[in-house]
Amino acid sequence: GACKFLAEGCTYTTLLREPVDRFLSHVRWECTAPDAAEKYGAACESVTAFIELSLRRRSIHFYGLDNHQTRILSGDASKDHRGEMCDVSSACQPAPPWAIQGHHLRTAIYNLVFNTPVWGHLEEVGAFASRFHKAYGYGKDFPSDKKNPARGHMGTEMSDDDVKLVKQVLAADIKLYEFSTCVLQSGSPRFQA
Repeated sequence: GACKFLAEGCTYTTLLREPVDRFLSHVRWECTAPDAAEKYGAACESVTAFIELSLRRRSIHFYGLDNHQTRILSGDASKDHRGEMCDVSSACQPAPPWAIQGHHLRTAIYNLVFNTPVWGHLEEVGAFASRFHKAYGYGKDFPSDKKNPARGHMGTEMSDDDVKLVKQVLAADIKLYEFSTCVLQSGSPRFQA
């Protein structure tokens, strides 16, 4: 990661987001881009239409659509042409769409626990900000816990089948989030504000 290129003392912080909410937000973000109609066509008419084309037919994909948080925390299993972890994004060969597996999740959990001194959930950003300030001495002025207002015209209504499919596709991110929830609720002094 970036710490390879910085002086000693570089650390990471991570704010995880509830995976289904993050998925919906990302889809809505993509569908409000100026070129969304050209890129996604009718898929941006509704969440159901987007799910149909992206998750059922798999005719639409963009980086981060599937298990984005696990991809990031696992280093995305990105390798350079020598098969080593890549340092230059143009030389990286990221895990292909729909290819996040158990070893990616294990790596993500390991990196979260052992390589990220301060982490938390976006839904509890106030507690995260307190831990961040306690660890680093600055950073009390994080945004509030309020979510950003919805962007664009796309609603978030999903059928039970859509919810089930989204949860299947995001299985690694959901397990990562469930693990992090258990750790944050454990009462460990590390996670007290």
